[in-house]
Amino acid sequence: MANRHPIIVFWVAYAFLGVIRSDSCLADALAQGERFRESVLTILENRCYDCHGDGANKGSLALDQFESDADLIGQVELWWKVAKNIRARLMPPSRKPQLTPGEREQINQWIQSDVFGIDHQTRTRAVSPFDDSIVSNTAIRYAI
Repeated sequence: MANRHPIIVFWVAYAFLGVIRSDSCLADALAQGERFRESVLTILENRCYDCHGDGANKGSLALDQFESDADLIGQVELWWKVAKNIRARLMPPSRKPQLTPGEREQINQWIQSDVFGIDHQTRTRAVSPFDDSIVSNTAIRYAI
């Protein structure tokens, strides 16, 4: 019976850490979602939603179909495409009003910090022992 005690302690600790992790991830997603709403959403509504929101999804891309903040942050491939197209100035198309340099920077900074977890000061990815996501070295090296 004495041999079972460490196993029970292990499983209780494991379950507790799982609760902490899920609460921490939820809190992070809420903070990241709030930063999105404060700094990026209005830009997307004004510049992108004609084609990629409010029911439109040209190119099979809708920027307003996220079910939660965690879903918003978890769409890494989508945000990678957005960053590449904005940086290459492919979007918005030339016939549409263009992003200002400040708007372009705001979107890119949010994607870098909140989607890819890149620290703007050091240009490195913040690593968490509980982080399960995989981010391309290219995204880190070139910071989108």
